[in-house]
Amino acid sequence: PLRADRGVSTGGDGAHPAQEAPGLVRARVPRRRGTARVALRAADAGRGSEHLLGILVTQRYFEDFAVGDRFKSPSRTLTDAHFLFFAGMTGDNHPIHYDDEYGKKTRYGRRVAHGLLLTSLTAVGASTLAPVIEESIVAFVEQSTRFRAPVFIGDTIQPEHEVIALERKRSAGLLTLRVSLRNQQGKIVLDGEHRYLIAYRPTA
Repeated sequence: PLRADRGVSTGGDGAHPAQEAPGLVRARVPRRRGTARVALRAADAGRGSEHLLGILVTQRYFEDFAVGDRFKSPSRTLTDAHFLFFAGMTGDNHPIHYDDEYGKKTRYGRRVAHGLLLTSLTAVGASTLAPVIEESIVAFVEQSTRFRAPVFIGDTIQPEHEVIALERKRSAGLLTLRVSLRNQQGKIVLDGEHRYLIAYRPTA
């Protein structure tokens, strides 16, 4: 089965998922005449990189995962707009997230990111793992989170998912991922675990 590259390095903000995790891309694309040219033309015509990624990505089922598989995703730099949007969407309007003067009086000396805003950045649907389990994911079962360090406006955050356990169940497999967020200094600011039910590969 196809295996993810271990320790894939990333290219920074805005990088294409196929560039971020080469292990998700088929080693060989069928060499039908004009396939690559047609794909590139489609992307140029406005169908976008998602169409091209759909041609290249191989779907994974429970049997295709191994403990130690790692998936790094593109980084994101947090801005004032992220803080304000999350506060407006959730109703979490504690002044430590939006009031500069209040933030100066705290032990952090400035505003800090909402904890659940950071947790949302670990969503598997926003990761490089998402395209390869589009057909096999059954359910998001549970998650846990530990906040290791504060995150501020201007920090650049990179998510990573690592397979740490695989357990066969009756109708689907239980996949456990260690999730983490690192800042621009490489420091872990959040870690935890996610558990997903992943379908077994269909029998012919």
